[in-house]
Amino acid sequence: MATRPLHRWVRRGSWVLMGLGRLVTGYVLTLVAYEGYAQHRLLADWDRLHPPQSIPATGLVATATIPVRHPHLADGRPIFKLAMPSIHFEAVVTEGIDGGILSSGPGHDHHTAYPGEGGIVLVGNHNGFSLSWGDLHPGDRVRVDTGYGSYVYRIDSRSVVDGDDRGYIDRSRDGETLLLVTCWPLWQGALAHERLVLEATPVASA
Repeated sequence: MATRPLHRWVRRGSWVLMGLGRLVTGYVLTLVAYEGYAQHRLLADWDRLHPPQSIPATGLVATATIPVRHPHLADGRPIFKLAMPSIHFEAVVTEGIDGGILSSGPGHDHHTAYPGEGGIVLVGNHNGFSLSWGDLHPGDRVRVDTGYGSYVYRIDSRSVVDGDDRGYIDRSRDGETLLLVTCWPLWQGALAHERLVLEATPVASA
């Protein structure tokens, strides 16, 4: 007789777990759908306002010259278009890296430089939206189109660091560096405690 109550509680527990699983799945699908919608709108607006022929190819960022500083935009405003041909990834990067901004795609850390300014340019992304970033490797190219110029970077290194390790940001570098950062492992979502860090430097656009 005692096995019946136990069986009943096990069955109820399985229903609860299935319900939680459905809630989590629905939440993730909702986020992915929203990000897809937001990026579709951002990309359409960007291409309309910045047709490719209107953006000059600026090439390498010379270290001997004084770079032009661009005023930083308000959080949530689109800054540049990010393209990674090797993984067929394309997205508009907006200013800011808080959770609300990253829910619509990659965000730019406003404490870092803009492309072409000769410093560190940090772009973060939710791992749920950057699953393809796991296929990026040294040698792959990254194209950044801003309203004032187009830049091409080559990924030089790929590393996985602890989530509390900020050494990749604080380390001194010569010249401009594009940092692409997302949580790792990619499949763990909000439970991921490490960071995938891809470092890229400018190359000639040709």
